[in-house]
Amino acid sequence: MKLSAFFEAVAAPELRQYDQVTTKKTTNPAYPREYLADLTEWPEIRKDIKSLLDPYLDIDSERFDRFSGQFNEDIEAWSWCGDENNVVRLGGLAYEGPVKMILRSCFQIRGDFDSHRAAFNIGDPDRVFFTLDKSGQRDPLKFLVEWKTPWALPTPTNLIKQFNETRDNPKSKIAKAISQVYGYMTFNDLMFGALCNYEALYLLRRAGDLGLQVSPPFRFSDRGTHTFTIEKFDVKGTWDDDIEVPWSKMNLHLRGSGRKNIASVVSGDITPKRGVKFSCNVEAVFKVYDITTSEGLEAADSEIEAYKYLEPLYGKYIPRLYAAGTARKLLKILVLEDCGKAACQDNIDKYFWTKAKRCIQAIHKSGAIHGDIKLDNFAISQSGVRVIDLGRCREGNSVERASEFAELESLEEEWDTAQLVAEDEEDHGELKD
Repeated sequence: MKLSAFFEAVAAPELRQYDQVTTKKTTNPAYPREYLADLTEWPEIRKDIKSLLDPYLDIDSERFDRFSGQFNEDIEAWSWCGDENNVVRLGGLAYEGPVKMILRSCFQIRGDFDSHRAAFNIGDPDRVFFTLDKSGQRDPLKFLVEWKTPWALPTPTNLIKQFNETRDNPKSKIAKAISQVYGYMTFNDLMFGALCNYEALYLLRRAGDLGLQVSPPFRFSDRGTHTFTIEKFDVKGTWDDDIEVPWSKMNLHLRGSGRKNIASVVSGDITPKRGVKFSCNVEAVFKVYDITTSEGLEAADSEIEAYKYLEPLYGKYIPRLYAAGTARKLLKILVLEDCGKAACQDNIDKYFWTKAKRCIQAIHKSGAIHGDIKLDNFAISQSGVRVIDLGRCREGNSVERASEFAELESLEEEWDTAQLVAEDEEDHGELKD
């Protein structure tokens, strides 16, 4: 697997919070030996990182394959977090693991992250990074990371401004967190550190005796915008039957991240290349498969065939497949109609189920089954309900179709029961009042 594909394969998932929460560590700052002057911006850090990594995007390593395979097996289960320990554990896989792989495979640097208890350092930082010499012995500490939960330390709109305005406020969580990291850095004579609440990572660099610089936030959901062009096509379709799209002259701008089984699902838009006389700016959803593995290639081809087979259902029961094909000989991209938000318990009503059943019945009448019935495989918009993600769609016999429809009815029954329980609790609450 190449580094460019590795970045897509190890996209960090959304953190999912369960009820147990704690905020205690955010209230215990470590005061530095030296007074911290105003927090300032770390200029050019994003550009420097890009310049460092760009020459290595085509490097190929079996380590990337092995790590990404295990990553995708573990990451969804680990994304449920209720306290800071859970967040640190998730961060160890989503942030630390890929960093170690890249350092080893691209720069031949062996290193590891560990708890502060495993190193000879002062203070109580959550994680420390050190390199290893040729004999496997630890070198002095290079870097530390202080973790917070996103509910204890919400991502600020402007961290620099908020710190500088509230630094003397004893209740400011931002001021406490920055002072804590700066304290650990000065105690241990470290130039670099980081503050992360999983949703956003801030890199920190000491500047002179009293200064501290901070990077812009690196958000787990922000992959930047990646632009692709499909070079070899499986499908050339359109978003309007009256428009013929010159796909070979179109740019696909991919933003954000997500995951559906073994593929990444991202949003973005379609625009013509510079100088092309074709006017459009169409929002779309892109499903991206890594086809350097046989599993990825087979899954991509199977889903494309499912869309082609179910083309009569486009735009009413399933998304339109605008186009599909290969980019950079590494990825297969499905360009799909954006059908709105994924269904969940909070955005559906009793009328949803009738519409969802019509979608599945339409697939069944075509002689196929969807293969993965769950609530978030339906999308909701003003134009109605569509069933999405045909990655497991295949031909199905009457018994399989009946079984799948029963799965959907079972989901409806669970939702009905949950609604009744909620209504009953609400009635009891009103009686108590």
